[in-house]
Amino acid sequence: MLSFFFSSPRTIRAIILAAFIIPLSSTSIWAGGLELPDNTARGFARAGASAASVSDPSALWFNPAGLAHARGSQTLLDFKITKLQSRFTRSSFEYDTASKTLQNSDDFPPVTNQENPFVSPFFATSFDFGRDDFTLGFGVFGPSAHGKRNYPVDGANRYMIVSSDVLMAFYTLGAAWKPKKNFSVGLAIQWVDLFRSQFGLMVNMPIAELSGAPVAPTESSQYDVLFEMDVQDRFTPSAVVGLWYQPHPRFEIGFSSRPLPVHLRSSGSFTLTPQGQTMTNILESMLSVTDNSVNLGLNLPAWFRGGFRYRHLDAQGKELFDIEADFVYEMWSVLENFDVSLGQGFSVTFDEDQDPEPIEVAPMQIPKKYKDTYSVRLGSTVHLDEDFELHGGAFYESGASPKTHTNIDFTASERVGVTTGFTYTFG
Repeated sequence: MLSFFFSSPRTIRAIILAAFIIPLSSTSIWAGGLELPDNTARGFARAGASAASVSDPSALWFNPAGLAHARGSQTLLDFKITKLQSRFTRSSFEYDTASKTLQNSDDFPPVTNQENPFVSPFFATSFDFGRDDFTLGFGVFGPSAHGKRNYPVDGANRYMIVSSDVLMAFYTLGAAWKPKKNFSVGLAIQWVDLFRSQFGLMVNMPIAELSGAPVAPTESSQYDVLFEMDVQDRFTPSAVVGLWYQPHPRFEIGFSSRPLPVHLRSSGSFTLTPQGQTMTNILESMLSVTDNSVNLGLNLPAWFRGGFRYRHLDAQGKELFDIEADFVYEMWSVLENFDVSLGQGFSVTFDEDQDPEPIEVAPMQIPKKYKDTYSVRLGSTVHLDEDFELHGGAFYESGASPKTHTNIDFTASERVGVTTGFTYTFG
């Protein structure tokens, strides 16, 4: 990760910070629902422990009350580069139509995510207008997540996901008020813009299903059809509130929350692409689609973040290092299903001498059964000199997805890890 920071009028400086994550569990890839801990290089290097310590424009994300500590005019431009290395092995069972039982099979080799590294920028700026009790901030950034996946179109993964490309932006306007030296409150109003949401997965469509005849629970690649959808939800409102309190020069407390969930209701279009000559002939001769509209509904959770910070000061009151512990609770149980509805322009022809018969496609629910998650984050910054700071952190996050509904579209498993990074100031 790389972060550039500029402040004025007192100083003009650039801060470059690098951070990386060391996973401590080889089976745990993703956590906290759909997101990683956490945005910005400094926040990530501290394992997301920033609710009480944030004092720059990134407070728009971590805790809007922290804007009150951003003195003068400040601008933060941050780039996070992530590489999702996931590996999936499908259970080696197939349905045997003769015995009507599940039989062992070795036909499913492992598959891995083939997507390139994902770059997510973070921009925020703040102004105090020469006042000691008020700061205004504006930012454009996305959630702390990896937005792309790309798996083999003919792999064992194909009925779960083939590809995804999701880009979301939070256009954020925030303000902090500091009525007392040791207390501040903040509010950030957000416009959530899901301007790209593309998914692809394989659908198996045996011809017998179109006629309503009973079908054995088996599969054949000759009936595979690639279903791809491209949907958007360009405006959904949201907000984050925050508090900061310093009961003693050595101790600080921070609290922030997105108190309400974000209900995304996206719409767009879909395409059906047969993967073999059999389905090509069937779709051309039997199935007609005149309305390729699609709607997708999903929810992002309300969350609560609290932090307690200890500052180690020298005799002159200068901070030498700090230690902060944060607890984050995310209400991912709001994501019960992915709700999908298709247009009503389907018709099927069983006899070329008969008129096409319309097909009513009922709304679909793709069950996720997510549960609420929690994470514990510990972070520290050591001030080695005026120009150099060393950051470190460790975290644990519980998983959002129960094992019965684990999927590789968003692998929401539990995870532990450590992070580190540094800040060098020049200019």
